[in-house]
Amino acid sequence: MAVRLDLPRRTDLAKSGTTLAFPDSRGLTMTMLVRSASLTNYATVARAAGLDPAAMLQSVGLDPSCLDDPDLKIPGAAASRLLEESARASGWTDFGLRLAASRTHPSWGPLTLAVREQATLRQALTVLVHYMRLHSESLQLHLEEDAQGATAMVRFEFTGRGPEVRQSMELAVAALTLALRQLLPDQWKAQKVCFMHAKPADTRTARRLFSNVEYGAPLNGILFPASYLQLPLSNYAQLDRYAKRYLESMGADLQGTLEEKVRQLIISLLPSGGCSLEHIAGRLTLDPRTVRRQLAREGHSYASLLNAIRRELAERHLAHPNRSLAEVGALLGFRDASSFSRWFRDNFGCSGREWQRAQR
Repeated sequence: MAVRLDLPRRTDLAKSGTTLAFPDSRGLTMTMLVRSASLTNYATVARAAGLDPAAMLQSVGLDPSCLDDPDLKIPGAAASRLLEESARASGWTDFGLRLAASRTHPSWGPLTLAVREQATLRQALTVLVHYMRLHSESLQLHLEEDAQGATAMVRFEFTGRGPEVRQSMELAVAALTLALRQLLPDQWKAQKVCFMHAKPADTRTARRLFSNVEYGAPLNGILFPASYLQLPLSNYAQLDRYAKRYLESMGADLQGTLEEKVRQLIISLLPSGGCSLEHIAGRLTLDPRTVRRQLAREGHSYASLLNAIRRELAERHLAHPNRSLAEVGALLGFRDASSFSRWFRDNFGCSGREWQRAQR
């Protein structure tokens, strides 16, 4: 029998205990980025499918060297196109599932430690929902429970990735499923996994990974007994020191002088386009005028910090000869290529291409 969730109106979990969601309010015109770790084992799976990994990456505008640095941020739309094109070119319509199955651990980086460090599944999923944006800006997770408190669900949504996201969605759902099995090895058994896309011709890999799968569903998600949320994690071991340092550097609980805090937030927020003084002040729970005054006391200004960081990152990004100027501009928070070109010439006295040629 199909399991249906009669979900209440979404409110904050701390108030209602029913829903936890941290929606992304940024405009879809901005470039949404994802850690290149989302493509972990891509080259291996692509070769097994008879593909040339480097050629496939280049065909969607990605530098093959991105696979060498799991923390490098790449456009999420390009990552999705890569998986879709790989599925089409290889004939492996379950390419995303195979990519997930090839991994022994989640690819969330230090966020993985933050999740495993929690005492219960509810706490682990709460951390994952809140900080998933540090791994993927376009993937939103929602933790929900039905009105009777019998069934819980992690619901998945992609934004800013274009219309074709089947492979990315199956990869994300399978990756979390495998992680949940590691967190609750003796108890985990999903009631059902739901996908909005139509049932594919070959479902063998999906059946092996999920057991009970529903296609053409009204949502993408993993349904499981709500009682699981209270279960202790099997490997709970307070491994939070490294994980918290990473999350703090991303703006969760920044330490140090105000200049250091602002620098960390600028580096973290630049690619999203949400790097204004007002936004940074909001993340620090300070008034923008207070931030401006305190930076001045430390001998800095927001504008000078922003420009210095952009200069540092521009040189680093342009050291990759195959990286386009449009991509570098997006990574530095510019809304269009012309704005980036003007800024670059004002700061370096030449165009980005001329600067790249001079470094060779």
